[in-house]
Amino acid sequence: MLEPRPAAFLFDFDGVLVESHAVHRAAWSEAFLEVFGCALGERAVEQVTGRAGSVIASILAHEGGDASLAKPLEQRKLEVLMSSGRLPALLPGARALLKLLCEQRASFGIASNAPGVFVRLCMEQLGLEVPVIFGYEDVPEPKPSPAPYLMLADALSLSDERRASAWIFEDSPVGVRAGVASGMRVCGLTTSRSAQELRAEGAHVTCKNLQDVVEALS
Repeated sequence: MLEPRPAAFLFDFDGVLVESHAVHRAAWSEAFLEVFGCALGERAVEQVTGRAGSVIASILAHEGGDASLAKPLEQRKLEVLMSSGRLPALLPGARALLKLLCEQRASFGIASNAPGVFVRLCMEQLGLEVPVIFGYEDVPEPKPSPAPYLMLADALSLSDERRASAWIFEDSPVGVRAGVASGMRVCGLTTSRSAQELRAEGAHVTCKNLQDVVEALS
């Protein structure tokens, strides 16, 4: 499935390692209610899947009728997210794959459009070690810019040769576009979108979840 065999593994977070959609949706809904005094429609949240928090806040603030409240909305959402005590559930294969990569001393890390502080907290509380983690606040431009994955590749000291056989694991069209633009190979996980959608954005291969990757590497 993964040819050539990965020289490094670069992961998205939401929808790849964890099922966190409900956690983010609840935090956005609570923050929106506090900031705008009205309920946030379900459709609004569904339309921004895979986007960075700052981008989502701008879109939702516009929908709320006051674009100037985007920053307070973003900040309040992060506060709710960090204080909720709700951890996202690991997706199939995530723990097994990260454990395998640690045992093999493989190069791997996370580049996410979620807040880095949240990703690091989740990994710590889930008992998983990840050498390098970037959230959207850690990079100059969030996905669909390739910047997060290029920065992660630099942090993992990947040469041009190793980058050519490094694999990115993504679940959203936004993330797949970022991965393709980075010049690395992309595996699309169909945890939230169809294989057709992900291939249309340029994913080289698709699979159901990371358990498929574990089995391919065994």
